[in-house]
Amino acid sequence: MAKQELTKAQKEKRRDIALKNLKGTVARLGVVYNIHAAKQDFGEAVNAALEQSVYKPALAEGASYTDPKTGEKVNPFASVAESARVGGQRYTGNVSELQAIQSCAVAEQESINYVTLQDLAGLVGYKGQVPKAIAGMYVEDAVSSKNPFAKKVAALIIGSYQQNSLFGAASKALGEVASKTSKGLEGAIKAVEQELAGKAA
Repeated sequence: MAKQELTKAQKEKRRDIALKNLKGTVARLGVVYNIHAAKQDFGEAVNAALEQSVYKPALAEGASYTDPKTGEKVNPFASVAESARVGGQRYTGNVSELQAIQSCAVAEQESINYVTLQDLAGLVGYKGQVPKAIAGMYVEDAVSSKNPFAKKVAALIIGSYQQNSLFGAASKALGEVASKTSKGLEGAIKAVEQELAGKAA
């Protein structure tokens, strides 16, 4: 049976959902997984910083996203647990944190496919205009296109997005740790001042 072609309206609805995903929790957790998987490139300090500044807050706010294909809300932890059930029997699924954030990385990649080249370039922080002839192409169409220009530009934008998300997240996480350390030191110094002032009185 031939695959049914989506209408423009359906593709745009899918695009809107995918954009929200790429700006939300699923993308952040996807980055956590990708950096963890490339641990030798980023080191323990970055992974520890991401756990504190991204992973734990994402869990606290409710780690969920919307499936662009179905429009359904997905909780990665619940979803992985259900898919791991033995013989379909409830409460028999074992799930690890790693499996859950890996599923977020997969969902992030799927969301990338459904946005346009201009969308993805914008998420990187690119302020310019992707060439008009291909700016509105969905990423999945561009990467499979017979147009070599569209294909090469898509590869460039995807590569930039991936590099920006990884190094940007690492840099931000370390910056937040440094800021907390600085504020913690400030508080500690004030506490010492108050303690000594109390003794002097």
